[in-house]
Amino acid sequence: MVQSSQPPSKSGIRVLVVGAGFAGLTAAIECHRKGHSVTLLEKFPELKILGDIISFGPNSSRIFQRWPGVAEQLDALSQRADGLEIKNWLGETILKQTWTADQEAFGIRFDGHRGEFHEVVYKHALEIGVDVRLGARVEDYFENDDEAGVILEGGERITANVVLAAEGVRSQGRKIVLGYDDKPKPSGYAVYRCWFDAGEIAKDPDLQFFTNNGDKHVAWLGPDVHFIAASVKNGKDFSWVCVSNRLY
Repeated sequence: MVQSSQPPSKSGIRVLVVGAGFAGLTAAIECHRKGHSVTLLEKFPELKILGDIISFGPNSSRIFQRWPGVAEQLDALSQRADGLEIKNWLGETILKQTWTADQEAFGIRFDGHRGEFHEVVYKHALEIGVDVRLGARVEDYFENDDEAGVILEGGERITANVVLAAEGVRSQGRKIVLGYDDKPKPSGYAVYRCWFDAGEIAKDPDLQFFTNNGDKHVAWLGPDVHFIAASVKNGKDFSWVCVSNRLY
């Protein structure tokens, strides 16, 4: 993948991005790479390292490889098991799905802590010169024949040639683009997720296989409840996800 640190030629196009999640940051970085002048607005006053596991497959990881230094940083934070071992609720192995062939055919994938990945991408946006404004809450959008933009809390108006709404499923921007309020619909499933230091697991003889000799990735499938566990960063961190279609 070709990387370039050369500053792009200026296009004269002003882009306004609302929301500094992965979608907003990626849009802002790619627009900057095309030479556009980019302002990124985020309602939270500071960005913290929060969350748990997130996965980027080859279709999205190839984008990170365009940005100098980013893929290398994500790779160092990623889960690097050789595959996923799938068991039934009795502990019997059903299937071992390996990643090596997929990575050779399609490209690398990044699996790791959402907050740590987000920090890497956020810092890259700042380093290349994206204008990021934290604590900027968008109250409304506007558009006419001459300009488009947003109105911030407090009344400030910001205009641009292009406005990208990337502030989430419950956002005003999503409602305007779709033309209706697209409320989340319950699936009947509940997902419980957690991320923590693997130090205590390394002390347990029954669980040490997760932290010894590299990362491990194991799933247990059961009636109404499924559980996925993974060690990350060569067994240093631990992530688990429990999915249930029953309320307990």
